[in-house]
Amino acid sequence: MRTEYLEEFIAFSRHLSFSETAEELFIAKSTLSTHIANLERELGLKLIDRDNDNALTQEGALFLDGAKSALETLEGTVARCTRFREEAAGRVRIACLTPTASLASLLSERLDVPFQFVDREFREQPFAPLDTDRADIALLCDFSYFPRLVDEALARGLAYRPARPFPAVIAMMASHPLAAKRQLSRDDLVGASIMTESMLAYEHDRILIDRMLGADPHLSYAPGSMQSFSDLLIADFGTALYITPKATANLYCARRDDVVLVDRLDGAPFGFPLVVAWRADADPRVISAAETIHACLKELEQLENLAPRDRAIKAAS
Repeated sequence: MRTEYLEEFIAFSRHLSFSETAEELFIAKSTLSTHIANLERELGLKLIDRDNDNALTQEGALFLDGAKSALETLEGTVARCTRFREEAAGRVRIACLTPTASLASLLSERLDVPFQFVDREFREQPFAPLDTDRADIALLCDFSYFPRLVDEALARGLAYRPARPFPAVIAMMASHPLAAKRQLSRDDLVGASIMTESMLAYEHDRILIDRMLGADPHLSYAPGSMQSFSDLLIADFGTALYITPKATANLYCARRDDVVLVDRLDGAPFGFPLVVAWRADADPRVISAAETIHACLKELEQLENLAPRDRAIKAAS
């Protein structure tokens, strides 16, 4: 049903005259008459009694109320969609594998522009969110350890700054010998087997984890077969350890009695080194937001490294 027919019928109800209504709408009288006749034909109802001074029929009066309500609802919906589009156009889009509540809360306080998180796909190329214009800013694993990725970032005109480690956990089966220990140190990991996400990610994961944990544990690596993070719901790590973002592990492994998660090494949190990346020629508000995100990540790192009592005092101040 064409909305212009509804608008014309509502206008007609004010005049009950084809001539006056056509004059108000700046259309020909014959065009108006044809449109209303088409509306009646489509509805299967007689809306106007042309033999009684063009008065509305009872069906016409009932339809008038519904037509007004329908148009008001439609106009309101269009207005809301327009506002959403305008707001979305002004939002800074932040690509992050697993955003944390603490980061979202801090950004809500510190960023002076609207923002939204954009999901990153499992195992997608590091710069894909920026390449496909899904994001203005991306939180990525530190790629400075990989000369090829550094060259690619420069070729893309990206700017980036190192940030706090993204909180990680070591996941293991409850039957693993290390699962019984209350605290883990790097010495406990000597000779341990680490499961990587897949054969494709083997070299990337090996270099990243060696940088994160240091070379002293002399870790060995075995490729896994992870297709998505939801595989953590059923994954069997066997005798290996699996290192993954803390927020992701909490989401998928929290209810597994057969899996143990460890989020501290040598008594301190640990995580994947991050960089905040954005296009060097981006809009100034994006560059400003990237700097604010970097500062927030640093602040979170300092806060999480405090003792619980000191953390509460700092958060309250």
